[in-house]
Amino acid sequence: MTALLMTWYEGLAAYPFVTFGGIWIAAYLIRRNKRTATRSAMDLSFFIMIGSVSGLLNVLTGGKWGFWLLLFVILTAAGLKGRELENRSGRLDPAALFRWISRPGFLVLSVLYVLLWLVHLATEYTL
Repeated sequence: MTALLMTWYEGLAAYPFVTFGGIWIAAYLIRRNKRTATRSAMDLSFFIMIGSVSGLLNVLTGGKWGFWLLLFVILTAAGLKGRELENRSGRLDPAALFRWISRPGFLVLSVLYVLLWLVHLATEYTL
């Protein structure tokens, strides 16, 4: 069962923008609202982008620390924002914290994915 889930995740992470499009279409067909479909697709694709970017980092550096680096940055940002939310309102809203981390995180990881993919292409196919 674990091997099946790993294969499924690797397949989704290999083409993250296709995965985003598929999730967006499914969410739009269910909710019939472009804004909520985009937000849902960003929230779910955030986890796929973590795997994609960490895989590219591992390929480019030859290491196995890409996932742990991304996890460290994400958890540090979540801790800082969580403390700020708690100090401001007196309580912590986990849903708001997740949205704050996943949506800008998706955009940052998308840019990183494109940049790392271009670097990978440049290093693989130089003349």
